[in-house]
Amino acid sequence: GYVPNAAAKALLTGRTQLVGLWMCLGYSRYRAHVLDRMSAVLAETDYAIAVTDVEEDLFWRHSMARALRIGVDGIIAFDTPTAGDAFARTDKNQAGTTPLVGMGAFWSKATSYVGVDLGTGLEAAMRHLFEGGHRDVAYFYPGERQLNVPEARRDAYVAAMAGAGREPSFIPTSGLTVAEATRGLRDYLAERSVPRALFCFNDE
Repeated sequence: GYVPNAAAKALLTGRTQLVGLWMCLGYSRYRAHVLDRMSAVLAETDYAIAVTDVEEDLFWRHSMARALRIGVDGIIAFDTPTAGDAFARTDKNQAGTTPLVGMGAFWSKATSYVGVDLGTGLEAAMRHLFEGGHRDVAYFYPGERQLNVPEARRDAYVAAMAGAGREPSFIPTSGLTVAEATRGLRDYLAERSVPRALFCFNDE
């Protein structure tokens, strides 16, 4: 009935059989789905998953120390806009030779990454709407996203509307809940005509 001690085995082999998943843990069905699929993939291997809200650590502590306190054999940084750059700057005595791969819509060119091209995706979505005869398209987005800050989806929407000779129209919401989105849409419709189509910032 002997079972090897995992911590002792890790000291001997230098391997923990853990994969670190760095992600923002703020509520999102999309993030929950990514975590579920990652867990399912690892369930077919000898590896387990260790989840860290690295963006929260970086925001409050401006340090990678807490994010790196759990020894892992590799790190996948999912939609973490600052973690890749911070990891690349980390002293090698602290980060060691641990490989990191960025994944999703936000990544760092200082590390390996598999990126989602939001701009190209939006162009395809807008082309689909235009080909269906929908020219009056409004952009439905969380209001905390400032319109004067570069953002791939918003920038591609504005460019697509300009290319079609149309003025962009923005519908902000106060948050990501259905109630907040409904309220934002009602406020917009109280003052303006109904758009032919909505392009939504994300699934939420």
